[in-house]
Amino acid sequence: MRNLIRFLIHGVRFSFGGGGGDGGAAEMRRQEEERQARVREGVNAINRIFGGPVTETYFEPVTKTYPADPGRGVATPERTVIRQVKRTRTTDIPSQFDDEFFGKAEKDYLDYYIPQFERQAREARHGNLISLARSGNIGGSVGAERTGGLAEEIEERRRQLIEDAMRYRTGLQTDLEQTRASLLGQAEAGYGQESLAGAAAAKAKALTAPPAFSPLADLFTNYTAALANATIASSDPERFPGADQQRRQLLFNIPSAGSSGSGRVVT
Repeated sequence: MRNLIRFLIHGVRFSFGGGGGDGGAAEMRRQEEERQARVREGVNAINRIFGGPVTETYFEPVTKTYPADPGRGVATPERTVIRQVKRTRTTDIPSQFDDEFFGKAEKDYLDYYIPQFERQAREARHGNLISLARSGNIGGSVGAERTGGLAEEIEERRRQLIEDAMRYRTGLQTDLEQTRASLLGQAEAGYGQESLAGAAAAKAKALTAPPAFSPLADLFTNYTAALANATIASSDPERFPGADQQRRQLLFNIPSAGSSGSGRVVT
């Protein structure tokens, strides 16, 4: 009967006191500590891949010696106690996605497109010469104006290509920053570290994969049309007599039979 009364009293205290009379504060602290631990592990999972501070908890053995105490006529000998003390340490993980990484991405872009651009520019210059020669304006003011316009267009296209490379680099950086911010938000919301680490690893793999660039579009169609027509004509000498020799002469400054022209390459 006495035990039953104690049980009932304890139950009343628990129901009105929220667990030990602290209003449930201890349970709330425990839940908050668990939430913070989940957030910390989630952030750690992201930073281990993208770079950043990683905070870890560990236990360190600490030795404490208690001196002898005579105490009320009963001597207490000196004793040594080893306790495990909870510690935290933060390590800054270097990022693989640094300025060097994005600088290489910009260089890869230019290394892919610049050779294609230079080839198109050469073909445009040669096509321009053919067009001017056919119209009889290769040495006049019309020819000079058209050749100068082509030179300006080539330089403008070159500047655009360099700006495109910079935008490509900036796009990669923005994509990474947005992905990281999104994952950090998910970590704060309590997502598991395994799913966060998987998503971060997938983005890292996509960023480090070889780029899949598309071939450069034809930038100088108006100028290369004449070159294409001359090439077609030179392949059919019966319908276009002398076309091949004219094309060779214009492209490479090869003198025609019986003349004494220079062998300098025209670029």
